[in-house]
Amino acid sequence: MARVRYWVSRQGFETWTMTYQSRSQPMEALADRVYDRIVTDLGVDTPLLAVTHSMGGILVRYLGDRLNWQGAFMMAPPNQGSEAARTLDPFKPFHAFYGPAGEAMTGVRPFPPPPEPTVIVAGSLGLSVGNPLSVLTSAVGVHGEAPHDGLVAVHETRLDGEHPHRVVAASHTWIMDHPETRRLLAHFLEHRELPEPVSPPARA
Repeated sequence: MARVRYWVSRQGFETWTMTYQSRSQPMEALADRVYDRIVTDLGVDTPLLAVTHSMGGILVRYLGDRLNWQGAFMMAPPNQGSEAARTLDPFKPFHAFYGPAGEAMTGVRPFPPPPEPTVIVAGSLGLSVGNPLSVLTSAVGVHGEAPHDGLVAVHETRLDGEHPHRVVAASHTWIMDHPETRRLLAHFLEHRELPEPVSPPARA
């Protein structure tokens, strides 16, 4: 996310990020730690826009309405839980590597509601050399015929209700670097919404 932070700052916005121990703590504890740091660094009333990737989108949901959210731009979030996490959950290496926060991505327990407005960008590249885990999920057939980014299926990124949603041909790991993602993010930062989809040119 460092490149995203640099790019957003170049658009004229102040940025704030925090590293958190997702492999050793449950989501509720992670959310409390992030909340405490935000309040310490920025104050509780500062207007905030969340720009998240993957589990970060779920973490923002656990932060709830304790902060002054103005919206969220989620990239590849497992909003409906992750079939990949559910498939790997019985295996000890999954728990050793991803910890309790990773276990939460199975979606067995419902996640709290997201900030409003929230928009979502999902990836559909599937198998990708730049995303090693996609080799495993593709070999096992985790997602079947459903479009996915190598880790999260497109339908798993959606939220209940009407939330703007776009799909780009990107992998889970590098979706934040895709030019279309950046174009959508720039529009969201200015307007708190996604632009209208670009229609293909009409055939003569």
